[in-house]
Amino acid sequence: MLSAMTDDIRTTRDVDPVRKQIGQNVRAELVRLGLDQYKLAEMLGVSQPQVSKRLAGTIGFEAAELVRIAEALGIPAARLVEVAPQTAVAGVA
Repeated sequence: MLSAMTDDIRTTRDVDPVRKQIGQNVRAELVRLGLDQYKLAEMLGVSQPQVSKRLAGTIGFEAAELVRIAEALGIPAARLVEVAPQTAVAGVA
């Protein structure tokens, strides 16, 4: 419950780059197939605003959601979680 509350108050400066990239990957696949956020929300059983937050990276997709999305879109789930290697790790010089 607390994590759901904190997820809702995050701002764009709090967006994790990995979550953001996954959201961009999902969005790209939706565009490629001519689908919109409302269709994705229906597929996942969540509201469109929740999908919007996931696509923006404000909150993350659950692993099971990514698997369901990949199956529905007919693509490997790995395509949705592809991210560029991190070139710098916080706290490591």
